[in-house]
Amino acid sequence: MPAEAVSVRAEHVLDLGFWSYTTVIADLVAPVTLRPNWESLAMRWVELDDVERLPLLPDFASTWAELKATL
Repeated sequence: MPAEAVSVRAEHVLDLGFWSYTTVIADLVAPVTLRPNWESLAMRWVELDDVERLPLLPDFASTWAELKATL
């Protein structure tokens, strides 16, 4: 996601001590074409209520309720 295509609202850091991951919550401010990269097998837009039905990585799934509440 190009940085100029979003307006960042918040960041959430999941720090496991040996590894950390930052989830960025943002509003889309410019059109983008989603393209997978070396970190992603696929990318797509989904409705918020559909996120928890997806096969999420366990650590991301454990933080989803908190992330969703910030929206």
